[in-house]
Amino acid sequence: FVLVSSESKSMLLETTDEIEEISKTASLDMQCPTIGAGNMLQGRMVVQLTPTKICFMPADAAKGVSDFTPPPISYPVPDAPPAISASVCEPFLAIRFRGGRLRLFSINEGSEGSINLQDLTDQLPKELAAGPVVCASMTRDARGTAMLSVVRPRCRGSLSIFELSPSRGAREVFRAEHLADVPPLLRDSREGSIGSEPSLDHLRTLTDVCAPLSKTSVEQHL
Repeated sequence: FVLVSSESKSMLLETTDEIEEISKTASLDMQCPTIGAGNMLQGRMVVQLTPTKICFMPADAAKGVSDFTPPPISYPVPDAPPAISASVCEPFLAIRFRGGRLRLFSINEGSEGSINLQDLTDQLPKELAAGPVVCASMTRDARGTAMLSVVRPRCRGSLSIFELSPSRGAREVFRAEHLADVPPLLRDSREGSIGSEPSLDHLRTLTDVCAPLSKTSVEQHL
């Protein structure tokens, strides 16, 4: 599927041998903008994040295989302004609301195909949950661990990266008080990490002026 959004509405396309619009038959909300989307429940559920709610569509709905579609869930945030951006990384949802407030949720499957939405915002550091946040995005590292990157406006932009776990919450693994000091590529320095050999650092300096030369790289240039 390809979910396309404008400022006022969305469009859902199915890509097979041809590209076909299936907006009219989709259980997602096509009459409002989409601020984030992704797969959940091991790829069985498509999740659409709108300014006010979370919508669901079984991944096999277009094939007519699935009969059950979970109802939309409004964000459980009292008196919250509209959400303006979001990031999806199963099972987590990172949602930023107007004004810069960040909320972290997780989604899991309940009984009889129901969807459980859990608010994990209390597991974030207090200064992060209080905001404001300029942007937030999630991805997975080489180990498959969900990582949350957050930029805050203080000091002309500060970057924090958190390792996310449904049981342990958020653990900060990197921080830079000045975003301009962060190199385009961050190398995992933990022992045994994939691609962490310091001998490769000399390749970074070719395109990254912020990357310091490692001892090994210096020796190679002597």
